[in-house]
Amino acid sequence: MTRISDLGKNLEKLPDLFLEYNEALKDIDSILLIKGKSIKDANRDAQEQYFYDQKRVELKSIVDFLEMRIKSIRSKLFRSLTEHNPRELTERSKERYIDSEPEFLEAQQIYFEMKELYEKYLSINESFKARGYAMNNITKAIIASVEDVEL
Repeated sequence: MTRISDLGKNLEKLPDLFLEYNEALKDIDSILLIKGKSIKDANRDAQEQYFYDQKRVELKSIVDFLEMRIKSIRSKLFRSLTEHNPRELTERSKERYIDSEPEFLEAQQIYFEMKELYEKYLSINESFKARGYAMNNITKAIIASVEDVEL
């Protein structure tokens, strides 16, 4: 299920979603940490990867939606400048005016905040992959050391 419908008609629920996703990040350091854990516990923590990957996918759809919204705002402002401006502006001039419009800047800021959050979840998933390789290497090293034991 997509989270886009949870944003609200005018993105009024976006701050709550932002807090929800940030809250889910609070324990990630202890989850990713291997040091001081048994192999069994460290492998059990790896099951959390699914949760964080699902959150990443949800955030990706929100970021894509916000990007689409920015394009829509840009288009609306461009059309307004073209149709209601008493003097003819170059396309570059229109783009510069649009880049300074409060509505556009606000949408851009929201987009960047959600994009940053998405990037954090992307980084977490990459960390889980690296952690998996480390766990695999540790397990192989333990098995190799057991094989070297003489009876």
